[in-house]
Amino acid sequence: MSPVESVALALANVAGGRHLHVLVLDAHDVSDLRAALEAVRAESPRTVVVVFAEDATKVQRAAALKGNRVFAVLPTQIEPSPY
Repeated sequence: MSPVESVALALANVAGGRHLHVLVLDAHDVSDLRAALEAVRAESPRTVVVVFAEDATKVQRAAALKGNRVFAVLPTQIEPSPY
């Protein structure tokens, strides 16, 4: 796991890699999420992307990313499992 502060730094970590990567993205500080994910796909098409968005913006973020092959758009506050 390599936490970074920007999509550009994440791209530097996954670009040209031979391994499958999972990019977990906090959408809170990303102004143009669609452009950021298109940049990820251009550099590393096999990267699996999971986006975390605030509950209030989750639906809008998911709609904006429709057709962009995002694995999931999840709320930032995840409910613990009852099990």
